[in-house]
Amino acid sequence: TIQGLMPLGRQLAALESDGRRTSLRFYSNSGDLFHAVEVPMSRGAFHSHLHLAAAAPHLPMYLTGPREFLVFQVRDLLEYAVQLLEEKRFDEAIRLANSVGHGIEGLGHIVCIKSLGPDVQEGNYERACQILQRFRYME
Repeated sequence: TIQGLMPLGRQLAALESDGRRTSLRFYSNSGDLFHAVEVPMSRGAFHSHLHLAAAAPHLPMYLTGPREFLVFQVRDLLEYAVQLLEEKRFDEAIRLANSVGHGIEGLGHIVCIKSLGPDVQEGNYERACQILQRFRYME
């Protein structure tokens, strides 16, 4: 069940609940999911009482309920991609580059180079080529 929607520039944030858990999900302008985070709930809170609000894409989002007030700050996607790469979470970084990378200058290329780097350095060129084929918007 969708509890709330909010535009984030060319992306979209959705507050979704399945009755047991609530998550804040971020979608690209083409509808691809590129990040999701579970919303912490205190005991006795109801998912149906949550509300999502924000004034502008660069300002924090607020999630309110009868007993909760949470603040979500959307970080720069390039900064987030670099964090994923530093943590060796290459699959997530590639998914991010494919979903929103074409709208952010340099993001796709940075993710590509950093994702291929370990395999190229080890001489595993076949695996590097397989990784390269996963990128949608490379020129």
